[in-house]
This record gives sequence, C-alpha cells and structure tokens, in this order.
Amino acid sequence: MPTTVNLLPWYDALSTTGDDGVTVSLANIEYPLGWTADNATLTVSQTDLNVTNKFVVQANPSSGQKVTYRLRNVKIAQDMNGSGLSFNCKLKTLEEVTVSTKLWIDSASAVYFVDPETNIAQSASSTVSYPVESNTKKLFSGLYNAVYSNTAYVPNDLVNHYANVDIEIIGHNATPIKMTNPNLIRELGFYENPFVGQFRHLIPDFYWSIDSEESFPSYPFYRLIDVLTSFAGDARREFTRMYGYEQDELYSPEQKLNYFINSSLVSPSFVREEYMPWLAQFTGSDLKQNFQLPDGSFYLDNIASAGAYTEWQLRNSYYGRAAGSRQAMIDSAKRVLIKTDDEEQSTLGVSLTPKFGGNPWAIRIQTLANETLDAISGESSNLVLSAVEPSRPLGFEITHLTVEEFLLTLDDITLGVLGEYPLG
Repeated sequence: MPTTVNLLPWYDALSTTGDDGVTVSLANIEYPLGWTADNATLTVSQTDLNVTNKFVVQANPSSGQKVTYRLRNVKIAQDMNGSGLSFNCKLKTLEEVTVSTKLWIDSASAVYFVDPETNIAQSASSTVSYPVESNTKKLFSGLYNAVYSNTAYVPNDLVNHYANVDIEIIGHNATPIKMTNPNLIRELGFYENPFVGQFRHLIPDFYWSIDSEESFPSYPFYRLIDVLTSFAGDARREFTRMYGYEQDELYSPEQKLNYFINSSLVSPSFVREEYMPWLAQFTGSDLKQNFQLPDGSFYLDNIASAGAYTEWQLRNSYYGRAAGSRQAMIDSAKRVLIKTDDEEQSTLGVSLTPKFGGNPWAIRIQTLANETLDAISGESSNLVLSAVEPSRPLGFEITHLTVEEFLLTLDDITLGVLGEYPLG
C-alpha cells in the first residue's frame, strides 16, 4: 500500500465507498458526516466533483460573516504517536477568499518537544512549546484550490490522541463554498518508500536541502518521487517481508516471535492471507476455512479462531500429505471441541478406536457431550465428522458417538487395555 495514507475515517474523508467497499448512494442513506460548520449549513453533494471517488460538502453561509468548517476528535492510531501530521483539502468558491487552516492534537495549547533531527515529538511533559498557528492563504474563485494546514505533532507516549481541524473562510459574500478531498496524513510518511531514501543518497545533497525548505506542501520534489515509485516501493517492501531471518541470524530465540523476523510468504503464523492458498499447495490440500452449523452460522466465529485453524492446517498438513495417521485424526477432531456448553475450558478429549466392532476398516471416535455442541449424548456429531473427514485414512469408515464421560473399556486402545495401554 502507499506510504502516505489518509488517516481520516471514510465518512470524514467524504469517500463514495464505505469500509466494506460498497458504494454509498446519497439517495438511500443519510451520509454520516462528521464535519460541522459555523455560520453556514452543510449539505453533502455528488455534483461538481473534483474527483469521482469523493463527495463534496457545500457550505451555504447564513450571512457574510466568517464560515468555519470544523472536524473534531478524529482518533489517531497509537502507531502514529511521535509523528507529525498535516491536513489538506480542496475548496471552491465564487469569490476570492482568504482561508486559514489549523490542525491540532488534543488541545491547541498542548506543549511538545520535537527533535529537530528526527521530527519525532516527545511527551507533553516537555517544557518546549510549539504553539499551533493556522496556515493562511488567498484562493482564486471558480476552481478547486488546495489548502494546507500547519504540521501538528502527536506525543510519543502510549495513549490515544485525537486530531481536530478548523478551516476558516472570509470574503465569501454569503455565496456557496465547496470542500472536498480532505486528507489527514503523516507528514514524513513518504520517506518509508525505499526508493525515496535511495534517491536521496544517489543525487546531490542540495536537492534534499532545498526541498526541505519548501512548505505547503513540504518536500514537493521527494513527494513526487514517492508518487512515481509508489508501486515499485510496495513491491520492494513486500519482497523484503517475504524473506524471514534464519535462526543463527537472531540475537535470541525470543526474537522469532516478532512478525518482521518471519516470512510473510512461508511462515504459517505470519503468512499474509492472500498468500495462504499458494502456501497450502505444499500441504497437499486446499485450505478449509470454517465449519457451518445447522442454523447457517459458523463454528469459528471470530478472526482469531479462524486464523488459528488455517495456521494449524499449514503447519501440520493433517488434511493433506500428513493425513491418515492416528494423530492426524485426533488432532483434527479437536478443532471443533474448543467450545463447551458449560463455558468452562475444554479438555479437548478424543477417544479413537480402530478395528471397531471387529471390522479392520472401521474407526470409531468418541467425544464428550459438553464439548460437542451439535450433538447430545448418544448422538453422532456432524461437526466432528466434518473436521475428521479430510484426515481419514483411505478406505476406512469413520463413525462418531457423543458420550457424557469416558469409561474404562476393555480391549479399547484408547480407553484402556489392561497391562498394555494407559487409560486415555
């Protein structure tokens, strides 16, 4: 994905599509607009667009007094803490106007220290103040003009912070004002593109020096390089993520748990979702995603449990090249025993009896009723049979029985053969 992304939620960004990717129709819903205005009423419009994927918010002034677009309390992800942010958008007016745009974090009077070498904002406990000052600009009438805010710094701490924006317009003479393309961005996000850093070291230093002195926007030349090499940068970063570290390259075994140490292509715990089908070919089987219950819902009802199931398949290959063993069948049955009727922790109890009923091709599986959600004692579970079927050895017949508890059973390989096998 691009290194510079819009941090505004889709409705504050005036996007024509929601987070679910569905196109928003203004005729069908009331747009959940987060913007408000002083001395004007706001309407969301899909006419006179600057770009086709952004709506327009039109302000209809009630008088010739100053109109202010306001956006409040936009939550900022904690991984943005320590960064400098800026806001930009486009405005179109019928008169030549003066626009002042201001961005601040939490409070306009917040106190921060910004390291001049790294541009990282330290905690608000510092004694060095960077007051928030608007960026003021005159706009021509009749066309969309870009406006930019000041740079506001997010404290480098472990709490959530909130961004606020004011866009003040004077000189409009009570004529309509149109605003679109609002963006809240990380000011130096473009530098994460590996080609930008490479360009900086391969061309004379004065290009960077001159570019760093520009403002509104800052670093225009290197931002252009970022735009021109965006997809190449994505490919470069993805290529890097695909190569994990070898064990002898790590300082300690604990580092193996870090996502950036592992391959996004071949590490079962960290593989990207779009690469899972490719990786699954080495297990010898297609991935099974979930188990459907009789009411149409799914047994694995959250991202964590569904992810653990696909990781289990990739790691063990029990539905492919490692299928057919006793361990594969028992472990497969456990995939649908993680929930209990009494909401206590599951024992994951499974009994597997080969040569059931004297038939060398018959296998019976038993599980506890408390852990088998789709069957009661004495019944067969479709969930268990569905989970075990891909690991079934070729030519064997599998049956299932739900029981209240496991009982000592003579001549049963799992439930006890006296003198040979422990109770299981």
